[in-house]
Amino acid sequence: MKIETLGDAWYHDATLWMACAYGKREGLKTIRECWFRKELDLETLICTRGRDFPLAMLATRLRCPRCGSRKIRVVWNFPALDKRGAAALGPRGRG
Repeated sequence: MKIETLGDAWYHDATLWMACAYGKREGLKTIRECWFRKELDLETLICTRGRDFPLAMLATRLRCPRCGSRKIRVVWNFPALDKRGAAALGPRGRG
């Protein structure tokens, strides 16, 4: 099963986090690292981007509201898939 779009993620009850990936360096200068992290609302993303928007492109469309960086990490969690995977292994996780 492939989950490639926002609609697929919505169907599988995914949660989404973004984190600023702007590092401690800007060229040769040392700068303050940005630690911004936020859970994003998948329903709002679907309303603004559409159900067919690819998950792989999402990080390229986001910007850190604190420092303005376009270097963003996106973390997905699919709890429904975790439950199904654990159920397939059995009660003790041995299969």
